[in-house]
Amino acid sequence: LTLVSARPGMGKTQTALLISRNIAEEAVRQEIPGVVAIISLEMTGKQVTSRLVCAGARIDSRVLDAGLYVGDEEIKGRIEEETKKIKSLPIHVDQSDYITAEMIDYRASVLHSMYGGLLLLVIDFAELISSEKEEMEEIRTSKIYLKAKAVSKKLRIPVMLLCQQNRSIEFTQTKLPSVSAIRWSGMAEAIADLIVLVYNPGQYEQIGTTVQTPR
Repeated sequence: LTLVSARPGMGKTQTALLISRNIAEEAVRQEIPGVVAIISLEMTGKQVTSRLVCAGARIDSRVLDAGLYVGDEEIKGRIEEETKKIKSLPIHVDQSDYITAEMIDYRASVLHSMYGGLLLLVIDFAELISSEKEEMEEIRTSKIYLKAKAVSKKLRIPVMLLCQQNRSIEFTQTKLPSVSAIRWSGMAEAIADLIVLVYNPGQYEQIGTTVQTPR
């Protein structure tokens, strides 16, 4: 189980999508059966595909969203080429608006059986996973971490769970993410095999916030 954590807008979703694409491409090259499953509670399947296409074509997603490529044959060609590539890759996107930890377990098991294996399961993101009953936030979040770990062990697959950093790092000069800033970090540290903290000071600079980047 890998946790990928960052403040909103820092690129944790894009990081997970690029890893997903690389794994899917490698599976095709080596003729490895299976599929990369992305459970996206934040974006639609179309938005996920758009992100993947833009990353591969090396264009700003706003260009694609606004249709600014119209008339630019070079950009249009890159978009069409990347779209074909993405469609050919073994990537399955679940764009459910509502999903619980138990439902993730069931769907992962179905996909594992249907495609002959899961190469990677990405869950974006932990805080949007619902609970079947009213529970304290700490208990609900802890169950999500535990279920993600259980799915990984049961199916013997890598699971990547995205999660938010709390606002505490916004009051620091460096804006550096930390394990302690993960919501209910004690359970996160106990459960995760690896924790990846995504840091992009350029995003802060774009909104006029001065960041003292550590050297």
